Amino acid sequence: MERRLFLENLLTGFVIGFSRWLTVESFAQPLAYMSYEEKARLEKKTFEILKEIHREVKELGKFGKEDFINREFYLDLDGNEVNSEEHVNVLIYNTGEEEKMVLQVTYFEPENRVIKYAKEIRTIVCRIKREKVEVGKCDYDDKQMKSLLPDILKEIRHEKELLKQIDRKN
Repeated sequence: MERRLFLENLLTGFVIGFSRWLTVESFAQPLAYMSYEEKARLEKKTFEILKEIHREVKELGKFGKEDFINREFYLDLDGNEVNSEEHVNVLIYNTGEEEKMVLQVTYFEPENRVIKYAKEIRTIVCRIKREKVEVGKCDYDDKQMKSLLPDILKEIRHEKELLKQIDRKN
């Protein structure tokens, strides 16, 4: 009787252990794959991200009958809601055969929860001609651009999704 109970418990232990192993394996593979995707995103060249920012903002379109596209976004770069007012302005306009895109990032310093003062303004000016991006003026070094541009692109896509949801409701 004891031997039979022992074998039943042993078999139950194997089944539970095997099912837990399968569960862990099924979650481990996507997590490893996502970390690979994140790594690839970080290694994406800044020119490709600038092209994507240009394309995404251009898809948002102009306001009224303006000859240019001017869109504003707010970032939260440091995760602190008190000073989450990093402001990004993207201006796109035609200059003959090419387009110019100006990204202006304003960093705010909070005096309190309501009042914030502009602490620093940095710009990236680039020309886009037939899918080729050429950076003219840039106040960031390469390392700063690699960390900032994906965040800007992510926020643009987030706001674009919010605008689509608002349009669906109307």
